[in-house]
Amino acid sequence: MKLGAPEESTSFYEVFSDLIFATMAIFVLLMLVFIVQMNVATATSASKESEAASLAEQLDELKSAQDEMLEEQVLRAEKAEELAEKAENEADKAREEAREAKESKTKAEREASDAKDAQKEAEDELGSLRPKPIDLVFAIDGSSSMADALNSVQTSVEQACEVACRISPKFRLGVVVYRSKSDRFTNVFPLTPIGRRTKDGPHKGMSELKKWMSEKSIRVSVAKPGAGERGGEVTGQTYVSPMSALMTVVDVENGLKKALGLFGSEKSSDTRKVLILMGDVGPWELGSDTRSDEAVDKRSRASALSMVEAFASESPNRRVMSIYTGTGNPWHKAETIAFFEQLAKRAGEKGVYSNKLSALVMTVVNAIADTNEE
Repeated sequence: MKLGAPEESTSFYEVFSDLIFATMAIFVLLMLVFIVQMNVATATSASKESEAASLAEQLDELKSAQDEMLEEQVLRAEKAEELAEKAENEADKAREEAREAKESKTKAEREASDAKDAQKEAEDELGSLRPKPIDLVFAIDGSSSMADALNSVQTSVEQACEVACRISPKFRLGVVVYRSKSDRFTNVFPLTPIGRRTKDGPHKGMSELKKWMSEKSIRVSVAKPGAGERGGEVTGQTYVSPMSALMTVVDVENGLKKALGLFGSEKSSDTRKVLILMGDVGPWELGSDTRSDEAVDKRSRASALSMVEAFASESPNRRVMSIYTGTGNPWHKAETIAFFEQLAKRAGEKGVYSNKLSALVMTVVNAIADTNEE
């Protein structure tokens, strides 16, 4: 067996030196670790401080931004308040203007209404002053008993026209000369406008009227004197004017019907319509002789009165005049006067009766001169 070499003993100094060396190495290592740790801590602290500074800076920026936003919001709020106040002021102004406009409108409407009322009042006043149209129709008995009166009647009709056309520039005249029921002996001058005379002469309507009244346009038989109004033996023929007195019986009912027919069916309340009946006999001659059947006369009388009453009631602007000429058959004189009076009465306040032919013109004037009172 091989023995090993004997171990050499380590000196104290070597051990101590190794120990010191190991201690120094450990110390250096610890110092390095410490330094590393310190660097790490310092770096971490710096990083944290940097982060804190950055965060603080961000916070400052956020606060600054928040302050700016707040300030901007305050400014906006103030501006909004300003705008709201301005809008309120404008609204108040608009409401005030609307109120004033409403008051002005109300005032204008009131003034317009007042003006309209004033205009209507003025028109009514003007209408009361403005002459209204006049239609005047004569129904004239043309039988032989009227011979003495017809010349005066013709003159009076012309005079009445002269007066009427001065009262109203819209005057029309119609004439019916009635005798028997036959149209041959009933002469009609249609409703014709008649105006005032000018420097050039009479109005055309007046010239036509005068021509119609004087022109010999009716062919009649010439008879010897005989009993009654039919005369005696026929000896020939001749022509006479419509205003001539002829020997015929008288149909008052037919004369009134034709006279009323001249007015037409128009019922305007603006036109004054005046009917004038002139004669000396009532409805007593419709039979075979002048002393006719009483029942026929009664029916004719009732029909004539009803026609006049209906005419007068159609409008406030109707007038009826009955003029008894004062002659006629003596056995019917009282009845005839009563008939003419009743004709006027049937028209109520619009009716006038007279037995004075000389007062014809004045009577006509009284009937038409109040056209402005309606």
